[in-house]
Amino acid sequence: MAPVAFADLEVPIVDIFGNDSGWSAILPDGVHNGIVVDLVSDSSARIEIAKGFYDPPSGGDFAPRLIRFRQRLADGQTVATIEIRDELIRNRTGVDWTGYRWDLLDTAAAFDKAATDASGFDTSPFVNKNWGPQQATWPDADHVSSLAVDGGVVAAGAAYTPGLIAGGLFIDIDLSRCDSDFTLRQRPVPEPASLGLIVLGSAALLARRRRR
Repeated sequence: MAPVAFADLEVPIVDIFGNDSGWSAILPDGVHNGIVVDLVSDSSARIEIAKGFYDPPSGGDFAPRLIRFRQRLADGQTVATIEIRDELIRNRTGVDWTGYRWDLLDTAAAFDKAATDASGFDTSPFVNKNWGPQQATWPDADHVSSLAVDGGVVAAGAAYTPGLIAGGLFIDIDLSRCDSDFTLRQRPVPEPASLGLIVLGSAALLARRRRR
């Protein structure tokens, strides 16, 4: 049977009052990602994201989850800040996680480190926040390209909920660009011992196949 192909799911970022942020979130796999729009103001949009990771790591990494943000309206009708206030991230990989990271793949957008820290963004059980380098073409060091967290464990079968207790992850967008669309990439970090067992198991299976 051929694999089932899922079409991209485009979700307009519009709140229940009809306030339109000017953005859509494009989910490459609608089965594994979901968006809820909490509130849209004149300057920002607050969203929640739900996703699941279901496959074990391959080559040392998990397959990432990607969300593409597309500007639909003119600059004057589009907010320049998107806050991810609450995420529900399910660990169905069979492997414990010892870290998690967020990356912005396009320079039109940058994480606002100062606003995120000021909000008290909670990343527990991970206690360490490691901000990435300054985003290219942005004028200040408070706008960066990535955030990685560690210093804790999300057990296999559990859920990770950054921003649930407090705060949010703030993304600022430079609307003056000809193309202000951007992609958010997320992936967990596998626990090294569990990853080693997977590698050993794969090597043993390959050796058995070669002996046949």
